Amino acid sequence: MTQFLDDLCEYLNSIKKTPAEVGFVISSKNRTLKDMEKALTIVSQYGFKFVRFGENRISELLKKLRSFGNPDLFHYIGISQTRIVEKLAQQDIFIETVQSKKQLDIIRKFSRKCFIQVNISNDIKKSGFSLNDALELTPQYYDVIEGVMTILDPNLKREERVKLYSSLRSSFKELLLSAGMSEDWKEALYAGSDIIRIGRALFEGLN
Repeated sequence: MTQFLDDLCEYLNSIKKTPAEVGFVISSKNRTLKDMEKALTIVSQYGFKFVRFGENRISELLKKLRSFGNPDLFHYIGISQTRIVEKLAQQDIFIETVQSKKQLDIIRKFSRKCFIQVNISNDIKKSGFSLNDALELTPQYYDVIEGVMTILDPNLKREERVKLYSSLRSSFKELLLSAGMSEDWKEALYAGSDIIRIGRALFEGLN
């Protein structure tokens, strides 16, 4: 775990960034509470802008929330259905994957903030707004939309990933960008991502 974090900090230094400029979401799906607590303790020592857990199953998230007791520790990064969005908004859970006006209206009703998911690569296997729809929608929900998130096919070439991430970064200069996972965090950070979501690469070195 510490080797990955050391490598991450070294890379940040190479692109003239610091951990204090980057939010770190620990993708904790299927991880035990013990592993999550250990990961949180270690990652928090590196001085990132913030550290959160990212969960993509509402039942698992709510179960873990009962153990940790702090909704501010969690981001929801799974597929957003309207009923899920409403339930999470009631629990004060931050949602990164809002993907419809109806869901944005629910977030607004609860006076929350969120990210919208943008399918920047127009991948039929991925969810989210198209880039054009997101650009058209964002001005109507500036009080709600704090940032954008995206997920790319890990099989894309490095140059393609950098190009797509850079396009999203330049399209939403005033919003936070959540992009980059275990397979492509370097490309995302290079393109200007503010938040990375890391699971496998982090936990591989746990034991």
